[in-house]
Amino acid sequence: MLKAIINSEWWEGIVWLLWTSVGGLFPVWAGLAALQLMGKNPTLSDFSSNGQFALYAASFITASSYIVFKEYKTKSVFFRRMFGAACLACVIVICFLFIITTAGQANMIFIEKEKLSLLRKLSYILYGISAIIAFLLTVLDKKRTAKDLLHIEQSNIKKLEEEVKAIGD
Repeated sequence: MLKAIINSEWWEGIVWLLWTSVGGLFPVWAGLAALQLMGKNPTLSDFSSNGQFALYAASFITASSYIVFKEYKTKSVFFRRMFGAACLACVIVICFLFIITTAGQANMIFIEKEKLSLLRKLSYILYGISAIIAFLLTVLDKKRTAKDLLHIEQSNIKKLEEEVKAIGD
């Protein structure tokens, strides 16, 4: 019922985002569940103390940047420059966040515990932002390629009609 309400490109984007998020974070979900089954009380921070969610965010962003820059000479992604700049900025911020969090956690540089906690929380936020960017780019790419498929389909129908007409003559 929900699929009937939502435009097909948006629905495909939602399904892609859920599939990617569940699969990409499966080690986290499975680890939390396995430790719970063993009677332990793990928290999300047990699986993100070094800012690992920044790595997940970088994965989303770099995969999304492919959509932005592929076929850049022939077909344009809507708001290519905006999304390209957003992808680049996110990767740079994510890189520094991960380096600082990991170095601070390993005591290679001094960072107060509260600030390390804030950096970890920032990695969750960046993960969310990167997921939103990836989702929007997936939807825009589906909309862009759907036009190509429609053009191909119309061309094939026209060709078929011409062939049928030629047989009848």
